[in-house]
Amino acid sequence: PEDSLTLGKLIREYAADDARARAAGRSGRYSTQDEEEGSVTYADLVKILLDFQLRGHDRFLMRFRELFQSIDSDGDGVLNEHEFKTLVRRVSPARDEEEINELLHQVDPGNTARVTFSDSVTVLSPDIVDMMIVVARTVTQTDGSDDGW
Repeated sequence: PEDSLTLGKLIREYAADDARARAAGRSGRYSTQDEEEGSVTYADLVKILLDFQLRGHDRFLMRFRELFQSIDSDGDGVLNEHEFKTLVRRVSPARDEEEINELLHQVDPGNTARVTFSDSVTVLSPDIVDMMIVVARTVTQTDGSDDGW
């Protein structure tokens, strides 16, 4: 329900912004076609939805990104084997050493000891979802005083 309310608000804001821009003789934020005031073209709706989805994805990964960056000791955006194992243990503490090594092999089959953020997200997606559920419960139970890390 919250997402649909937010999307509805965004669509109304974009339509209103475009109507104001057209009234002032400028092209709107998205389309430049003559449209009924308050309407949004299909192409504009797709752009709005993709932008909304991208922002939501970015918000969802924010904590994981912070964790990744805190473990990336040299700040180059690439984890070595030890750092990746630390990341896995922080995200999914129940995993044993064999499972962690299997994940490492999946994400770095050539044993280059170079694991990027994207690689980590790809291989740890289910664990990230589980971690965020735990964080959300922790924050809810403590009225926001604990960030779950």
